[in-house]
Amino acid sequence: MNITVLKIILLVVMLVLTLLFGVLPIKVIEYLACRGPRQRGTPNKSSLLLSLLSCFAGGVFLAICFLDLMPDAREALANLVACKNWTIEYPIVELLTCIGFFLVYLVEELSTRVFHSTPTIHDQSLVTKDNTIWSVDQLCDREVPSETKTATSEKHDTPTGGKSAIVRTLTFMLALTFHSTLEGFAFGVQDTELSVTALFFGLMVHKSVVAFSVGMRLIRSHPKARWLVVANIVFFALMSPLGAVVGILIENSPIDTATKEMVSTILISLSLGTFIYITFFEILSVERDNDHPNLAKLIATVLGFAIIAGIMTVSS
Repeated sequence: MNITVLKIILLVVMLVLTLLFGVLPIKVIEYLACRGPRQRGTPNKSSLLLSLLSCFAGGVFLAICFLDLMPDAREALANLVACKNWTIEYPIVELLTCIGFFLVYLVEELSTRVFHSTPTIHDQSLVTKDNTIWSVDQLCDREVPSETKTATSEKHDTPTGGKSAIVRTLTFMLALTFHSTLEGFAFGVQDTELSVTALFFGLMVHKSVVAFSVGMRLIRSHPKARWLVVANIVFFALMSPLGAVVGILIENSPIDTATKEMVSTILISLSLGTFIYITFFEILSVERDNDHPNLAKLIATVLGFAIIAGIMTVSS
């Protein structure tokens, strides 16, 4: 199969799955609103499975960072140096990677300040915080409007409301698109079926959990404005495919080799920094803090890394 066709097919799948996981919390909230009292704090296999899948995705991302994207960025830089007859000993790729890392870090911190220290909706710990699905069993019941409440109590129980809440949500979603777009770009510039498939799997595990967390946070913040929730989920879901399209266009464009290699070096290095941030700050460190066995999470992480490393060894 042509690699561009494969990318397009996987991008469509990515878009559909992200949309499904993003709007799923709407139905979850409706279901929970109809449920009676239930026992809290009991071990939940679904939460454990989500945690292990997140750690597995972390291992996949770790392998992609250092066994795939880093060599690709260095190769693009080497080709650029050869085209321009430059002599460069400075670690350009590493510098750009750190810039990408700090840019994402800055965006996340600014977004947190906009939300006045409320939990970031890009934090997948909302899903795997403890032995229950925390975002569902702990948060939703507090925020789901009851039909027995008066209009006054509903107004006071809504965590955020009105125009200010909408502005904060839109601001955060704009910030969230930064590394979603870079994630997609990293996917778009892959040049082998193996790397495309491996990165797609890692992205989908991560984006599915994140999309669910985003949807849960949005429906809690705007329980009466489902159009806003759906619109933001669609916006979020489109960003990675759009970034991937940019990557595909650059990869297949007729521009001169030196320009293409320069653009590839910069963007791949920036996306590498994004993946490093995601791997360590948004997946592994978050999952270590929940109540599930850390050894099981370590095994899942190593397994994800080992599978990608093994496949790349065989293919090369």
